[in-house]
Amino acid sequence: MISRIFSRIKQLIVAHWRGELPVMMTMLVTVIGLRWLLELVQTGENTIIAIILISVNVLILAWQVVGLSRCADQHLKSTGDVMMYWAANIVMLLAIVMTVLQVLDLSAGPAPKITAESLRNKPLPLLSEDGRTIFLVGEIDYRLEADVLLLLEQSPEITTVELKSTGGLIYAARALAITIEKHQLNTHVNDECNSACTLVFMAGKSRTLGEVGKIGFHQYEFQKLHPLQVEQVTSEQEKDQQYLKKRGVSADFIEQAYQSKHDEIWWPDHSVLLRAGVITQN
Repeated sequence: MISRIFSRIKQLIVAHWRGELPVMMTMLVTVIGLRWLLELVQTGENTIIAIILISVNVLILAWQVVGLSRCADQHLKSTGDVMMYWAANIVMLLAIVMTVLQVLDLSAGPAPKITAESLRNKPLPLLSEDGRTIFLVGEIDYRLEADVLLLLEQSPEITTVELKSTGGLIYAARALAITIEKHQLNTHVNDECNSACTLVFMAGKSRTLGEVGKIGFHQYEFQKLHPLQVEQVTSEQEKDQQYLKKRGVSADFIEQAYQSKHDEIWWPDHSVLLRAGVITQN
């Protein structure tokens, strides 16, 4: 049975090469059909396979073009059908274009796997060499909070989050603060942390500030309104004032923290921050 199938395939290959098959069958089956089948099964998982497939594609193209050209010539001589002759030539051109595209695709290698990391346009936060400190740099957004969760899952030995940010989204900062509290992480600022970043800092179990570190406070202002946002600025500000109180910050400091306008920043010194309970130790 198998030998009969192989014998039939061999006869079909030879008949096409000689141009003996019907012209319509040649165009639709041995050229377009086979070329479409090659497109479905081709894969370039490694360089060797890609080279083999490219070679096979080129050899099959040569067999297809020669066979269809002979078939079209014989069909024209026997029937005088010019339209079918030119249709065969168009199919030949189409087969060449398809082959070129397939070869280019194989040459490019396998498509990169789509993962959460591949969809990002900025790198994950850095992790210290000992794997105990996450360095969060830049705008506070929801992606940053997701990154922290990922790193915590991968490195359970993390104990500290070091912040360097001029602010960001209040709601994202709250989500990040919840994560830090939940995992009982310490927070540290060795550079600058202001606006929404202060909420993240306040979530730390232990909160420390480097010698040149600064923590800045000011009033809230929603510059990018979310369609679902219904709360007023003052209401959102009051929520975070209560959060600071819950984290042990003095009432006098909390009142002063939100006196500066949004385009201004209040930078209290280390001693003020320590007395108010913003930092827990020098």
